[in-house]
Amino acid sequence: MRLVKSPLFILLACGALSLAACGGGGDDDDTSGDQGGNTDDGSSSDDGAADDGGDAATVNPDGVDNTYVIDSVVVPANANEAQDVALDIDGNGTKDNKLGGLLGSLSSFVGDIQSLVEEQVAKGGIILLANVKATDLTAASGVGLYVYLGANPNPAPCATPDDTECGLHLQGDGSFDIDPSSPTDAVVVGATAGGKFTGGPGSVTIQLSLSELADPLSLTLSNAKSEVSVSADGLSDGILGGALTIDSINNDLLPAVATVIAGILADDGCDATATPCCEPGSTGEQILQVLDEGGVADGDCVITAEELANNSFVSATLGSPDVDLDGDGTDDAVSLGIGFSAVTGTFTPPAP
Repeated sequence: MRLVKSPLFILLACGALSLAACGGGGDDDDTSGDQGGNTDDGSSSDDGAADDGGDAATVNPDGVDNTYVIDSVVVPANANEAQDVALDIDGNGTKDNKLGGLLGSLSSFVGDIQSLVEEQVAKGGIILLANVKATDLTAASGVGLYVYLGANPNPAPCATPDDTECGLHLQGDGSFDIDPSSPTDAVVVGATAGGKFTGGPGSVTIQLSLSELADPLSLTLSNAKSEVSVSADGLSDGILGGALTIDSINNDLLPAVATVIAGILADDGCDATATPCCEPGSTGEQILQVLDEGGVADGDCVITAEELANNSFVSATLGSPDVDLDGDGTDDAVSLGIGFSAVTGTFTPPAP
């Protein structure tokens, strides 16, 4: 069963789904750079946090592992919601979430994206594990928020393959393995104060599950930051944000999306030698109407990475950066932010 149902969702909502299956980036207990957990106004997140021997740039090795499994991913449904899950990625005092705003715009004509994401999470198509390593969840510095790809949930997400009500592994008592393909150094470092974690910037590699017809794609989310309320029982009101560089979008994301679209067109029975090449009303026809130069009638029934980059809808978003990562005054990356929450889950974090 293909859980992702809309072709435009596959193309442009993949950024949000990827964050629910992410890993990689940084160095577990020796993360360098400005990792002090800056808030949106540039203030330090460890104000008022206990001085427990850690510092804002590294994870305190005396911290205790607190393990969770993500039970919800919040995709913006409109521009206002995009701002609700936005963070200041480049430190200029403005919250950034351009790609999240795009997802909100898409919802108006591709349907309820949030429901599609919820289905992925409930049925185990996405399993994301989190570990908050801290000496104190209420007030501490040197706190690390790690993320891993999960596998082998127990209990199984659904009682039977035909169940529509799933999520049995998300009740707070599930156990998991870390997927062998998961990076083990995905961490955002910061502090807790008043039971809230604020951390970053860091570097996190996100794995995009674009389609069952293609292998996952790894991309780097630069200047990754996070804010989330933490307790022994779970994570709530979480936000994870970062930015995709234009080079990463052009060289990695768009070619991968083009490959996925080719697989979808083939799976839908589209034939480049036929006229029209896809059945009227089919998923393939919808893709070609939006993305193939020349449209359904005059196009070649192939969507290339170059066509994606030049498409007005895509270039206005993915091709139009909104954050300045290197501080030279020129925007060079596209921001993304999503919301999340988690319940307790048992797994063994890898040794640092």
